[in-house]
Amino acid sequence: MAAGAPRSGRSQLLRSIAAAIAACCSCADAHLYGLDCGNGALLPLADLPHCGAVVTRTQDERAARLLARLGAELTRRQDLLAAGGFAGIAEQRSAAPPGDRLPHVLLLLDQWEGFTTTLGEAGGGTLIDVITRILAEGASAGIHLVMTGDRSLLAGRIAAMCEDKLVFKLAEKDDWTTGSHSLTIDDWVVRGDARGAVTAFTEAAEAWRATLLTADDAALSTVGWSAYPNGSDPEDVFIDTVWWVNQEILHHGAEIALLRDLYRAK
Repeated sequence: MAAGAPRSGRSQLLRSIAAAIAACCSCADAHLYGLDCGNGALLPLADLPHCGAVVTRTQDERAARLLARLGAELTRRQDLLAAGGFAGIAEQRSAAPPGDRLPHVLLLLDQWEGFTTTLGEAGGGTLIDVITRILAEGASAGIHLVMTGDRSLLAGRIAAMCEDKLVFKLAEKDDWTTGSHSLTIDDWVVRGDARGAVTAFTEAAEAWRATLLTADDAALSTVGWSAYPNGSDPEDVFIDTVWWVNQEILHHGAEIALLRDLYRAK
């Protein structure tokens, strides 16, 4: 799953994943489906030969049919794998002749917050139940889900069920708290090497620490002390924003340190 603010690249990530799969996999090996709960960024994927359907959040009946179909396919595959004595799709695909190999199925869900507000209550919450079942059981059967959303996606049971998390564009928080209140994604320079990325992360962490050193108890209790516009900061008590950003720095800092150590030891 990928979380971030609007215009941070969430939808583009899903489009890039779909394009990469279409470029390197045949239609017999990979099937794509889209559930677009945003502004229609996934609609062009319907032209890919690998794509079965792209459904928007206003098409509640189509969304229900799509998720019901994926849920039924998951059950069918689980029964098929169990009958064949396969632990998962990898074993089935390696043992079966090309024509009998199960294809991987990928559901791309853009803007989880849009899904929950428009489709989340449909059928008494059954659509969310299908999503959580795919997350919990789908990978071994070759049914995968990649979803995007705002920072609410990182809380609750959905986040706990996702092993891989990607978070976009959080480094502007300091500017919108004690800085110029003007930094945008267009001002952000992406460094194309590992050393530069580590330096950028360190600089962002130091800038955020400097911001926190200016915050007294009154600031921590102030709603909207961070005016960051591409999120809920203006409506949040600042201590909530602090908790959120600190978690991101800790988690991603640990990931960077792990990759660095693995590279050194290779």
